Amino acid sequence: MSKTTKAPTTPGEQTPATPATGAVESHVEGSAAPDTPDTTSDSTPPQNGQEQGSAFDHALAFVLSEEGGYVNDPRDGGGETNFGISRRAYPGVDIAGLTRDQAAEIYRRDYWDACKCDQMPAPWAVAVFDTAVNQGSGAAAFLLQTALGLKADTIIGPKTLAAVTAAGPDKLNRYLAWRIKRYTGTANFDRYGVGWIGRVLRLQALLTSGLR
Repeated sequence: MSKTTKAPTTPGEQTPATPATGAVESHVEGSAAPDTPDTTSDSTPPQNGQEQGSAFDHALAFVLSEEGGYVNDPRDGGGETNFGISRRAYPGVDIAGLTRDQAAEIYRRDYWDACKCDQMPAPWAVAVFDTAVNQGSGAAAFLLQTALGLKADTIIGPKTLAAVTAAGPDKLNRYLAWRIKRYTGTANFDRYGVGWIGRVLRLQALLTSGLR
């Protein structure tokens, strides 16, 4: 389990890799046109000169440290969960028998690759990945675009990726703040809010510790 009380339905608040409309109602800065889908081939080499294997390894290690191993909490609407992979999100997966390598494959395919984290600077990649895992890929994209002052259409395409590449640490901190704000509007925040906010603060500490 995570270092604090484990929040339910993590990951998979919606079908993996299917963007969902973000829950935060806010004034979005700027009036840029919506981003457009990125049609770049999956074989596109990593951007921003980062070691993508290393960035994914950092991201995965953080998520697994928060999610822990097998648990079957009756209060968790996701049902059985292992390495953070829930039966509700993956009904065809043997959750109890899930290995770390199998979990890593799911995370890379349905969250890391789906959010185009391989085309982001490492700190942003890790932050967006963890948000996608814990709050959904649609929310991760919505909050990202909101923090960057873009029109929030939940599509991570060329405009969003360019803005991420140019963004400074202040925008990353804004992203994490928006993430906490979204948690406060969640129905079971009273039960799990301390754990959720603690997770974001631990993530922030990791990102400011020299991760490149």
